[in-house]
Amino acid sequence: MPASYNSMSEPEIACLLHATDLAYSRTLSLSPSIQEKVGALDWNLRFRGPGASVQKDDGSVLVPKVFRRLSTWAVNKRAKMVSVDFGKYLRAHCDPCFLTKDFLEQGVAAQERDLAEFIGADGSVLFWPEERIFKDAPSKLAVPGSTEVEW
Repeated sequence: MPASYNSMSEPEIACLLHATDLAYSRTLSLSPSIQEKVGALDWNLRFRGPGASVQKDDGSVLVPKVFRRLSTWAVNKRAKMVSVDFGKYLRAHCDPCFLTKDFLEQGVAAQERDLAEFIGADGSVLFWPEERIFKDAPSKLAVPGSTEVEW
């Protein structure tokens, strides 16, 4: 499943988009399995450890960025650290992104959007993975025994 970030170069993004189009055209992608709605986590799933037999997974998949937000929210909700629904949680935790088309035309000058804009009130996922470029958090570099290095 494609995932693009603003730290990628235009040729890297173009290459990923080309590979995605190729996979779609040859039905090699996960696109038929991409969830159209954010669901709930299955708390009965268990990690069986290294060497455990691999079982067939016929389940649908959620866009990874959305899944990471869902899993963080679900764990925090279960621990009673949050009480709001997933939509309110997303809106309270800005996840900056760009429309791919806009980013390729305008670069970092493109309008910054929020992932929450693209999740419907009913949990519908209103985008395909290749239609968004996510904004990376700034990196920090530190060396042992020192503070952060400016770069």
